[in-house]
Amino acid sequence: MNAYGRLLLVALAALAAWSVWWLRNLQTATTTERGALAHRIDYTMDKLELTAMDPQGKPHYRLQALSMAHFADDDSTEFQQPHVDYINKDGSHLQLSAARGWMASRAREIRLLDGVRIDGHGQRPFTLVTRDVQIFPDKNLVTTDAATQLTAPGLQVSAVGMRVHTDQQRVQLLSRVRGRYDARVH
Repeated sequence: MNAYGRLLLVALAALAAWSVWWLRNLQTATTTERGALAHRIDYTMDKLELTAMDPQGKPHYRLQALSMAHFADDDSTEFQQPHVDYINKDGSHLQLSAARGWMASRAREIRLLDGVRIDGHGQRPFTLVTRDVQIFPDKNLVTTDAATQLTAPGLQVSAVGMRVHTDQQRVQLLSRVRGRYDARVH
């Protein structure tokens, strides 16, 4: 093979290598651009009020928010200043509020983020202050792994992690539980 043939062979090999590199970068860039564009807001709403019904057609919980943004790609929703009110059959209710929130598709999970306050209004009223809670409406469960402060008449308790069973207003404190109980109040 002469020098011209060798030069042509090297040029073709370099062109083939460059083509493979270019196609891989083009595919990666297109995938990244598609991913960035896919999670876009498709609609927004101000002063939202949503009522979720139980299987018997009675109100299960209400969600209010200052504003919301819905995302079409995963059917999720983000909220500003969400407020959730659980309505129990015995007339008691549980109110949860936070700075911001998120809801999964079909409301399977709701997250209240940043400063979260939970007020229980029933036979034994209480207030919980924590952050970053997960609400599972179908299970009547609110949970967090964060530090929690519980106050009630004559009671102050701190803990790490908690579960609230919304249908019973039963609170489980999970670890590092420390408290002060004043029997004179009861």
